[in-house]
Amino acid sequence: MKQVLIIENDLFFSSKITATLLQLGYKSLVAHKPAEVRTLLKQGNVALVILDLLIDGLDTITLVEELKSNPSLADIPVIAFAEHTETELLHKAREGGCEIVVSNRGIVKDLKDLVEASLA
Repeated sequence: MKQVLIIENDLFFSSKITATLLQLGYKSLVAHKPAEVRTLLKQGNVALVILDLLIDGLDTITLVEELKSNPSLADIPVIAFAEHTETELLHKAREGGCEIVVSNRGIVKDLKDLVEASLA
């Protein structure tokens, strides 16, 4: 079973994402705190990262850049999301290497299609 790393500090939101992924046949690894992110990535077997760009205490753009510059992790697709009003942050996420960047509404509404497109 493919594993998806969800980097999200909102328990309700991460639960919704986890439920959808389970329906699609994916196992979720959830990092609610910044310290958990790198540990889970190092464990390997992550096929996709779903990243909330607005996590307190985590420089998410730097995280994406580190992920994409690491040869053993660079091929992992990243779906990033934030409030639609965070246009500069969403733009930086695209520039940093995120394959898909959407609003919070988009991640909820289109998650199934986004995951399938990322892992196709």
